[in-house]
Amino acid sequence: MADRGVRILRNFAHISDLHLGYTSGKKIDSITKINLREQDGYQLFNECIDEIINEGDIEFVICTGDFFHSPKPNMRAILEAQTALRKLAEHNIKFYCLAGNHDSTDTVKDIPANRVLHIPELGIYSYSDPYKVIEINNIALHLVSHHGYTLQHNTMEQIKLIENKINILCTHGSCFDDNLGIILHSEAEPREIVIPQKILDLDWNYILLGHIHERGWVGSTDGRTDTSGRKVFYGGSLLRRGFSDKECKLGRGWTKWSINEKTKEFTPKFFTLNQRRQMEIVINCLDKEVSDIENELQEIFTNLELDDFPILRVILID
Repeated sequence: MADRGVRILRNFAHISDLHLGYTSGKKIDSITKINLREQDGYQLFNECIDEIINEGDIEFVICTGDFFHSPKPNMRAILEAQTALRKLAEHNIKFYCLAGNHDSTDTVKDIPANRVLHIPELGIYSYSDPYKVIEINNIALHLVSHHGYTLQHNTMEQIKLIENKINILCTHGSCFDDNLGIILHSEAEPREIVIPQKILDLDWNYILLGHIHERGWVGSTDGRTDTSGRKVFYGGSLLRRGFSDKECKLGRGWTKWSINEKTKEFTPKFFTLNQRRQMEIVINCLDKEVSDIENELQEIFTNLELDDFPILRVILID
C-alpha cells in the first residue's frame, strides 16, 4: 500500500503535429473570414488545450514537433498559438515543445518557427536546440529537434540516459516497423529523418514520437495496444489533413499518460477530437455519356447532408 501523502502517479499530456496555419481548398469560414481548414486547426487546438486543463491533474504537456505547418508561419497562426498556450500557463501547466521537420528548414542558421513560442517566464518552453534534456523531478525528457537534415544523425550520437531517472525520448521522425517490415513514412514530407534503431534500442522507459499522423504504437498488430512491447508511441496529428492522412483506430486527439513512479509503468488514456467529415465518391464511367455522369453526381449530391461542409473526393474510373 502506498504511503499516505506520497504521490504515486505523474500525469502529463502528449500532443503532436498540430500543423497550425495549414490551409486547403477555397472555402472561407463564415465567422473568421479565413480559410476553413486553417480555422479547423485553430479550433481543434483550443479544444485540446481546454480538455487538458479540464482534466484537472495534468502536470505538463509535451509536443513532439510540427507545431506549425510552415517554417515561416503567418501572424495569425503565431497569435493563435501563443493565446492558447497562455491558458496553460494560467493553470500552472508547463509546456515543452521540440522542432519538427515542418517547423525547420534545411539551413542550420535558420531559427525553427516553434522558437517564437518560447516564453520561459510563463512556463512555456519551445526548444530548437539539437538536443535538450529537461529534468522534472525524477523524470528526464530527452528532446531531440530537427535542426537541419544533415546534422540530425550527429545529434543522435550525443544522447545519453540519465541514471536513476525515468528516461523519456521525445523526437520527430520515422522509424522501422517490424510488424509491417517497412520504414514508416509520411507522404511527400520535407526533411524526413529516420531515427537510428540503436537509439530506439537504448533502455528508455518510454519513447514518444511525432511525424506519423496516425496515433499508436510502432509494431502494433491491432492498432490499439502495444502488442510488440516496444514502448514506442506516435502521438498522431490533431487534424486530419485530407485523404493522405489515413484513418486510425485510436482516432485523432491528445493522449494523457500516467506514470507509476514506483513501477515506472506508463498508462495511456486517449482523448479524441471531432474531425470534419471526409467522404469518397467513386463512379464507374465505362460506356457512360458525360450527361449520365453529371446526372449521377447530381443525384448523389442531392442526397448528401452538406450543411457542415464535408470534404468530398470524387473518383471517376474508366
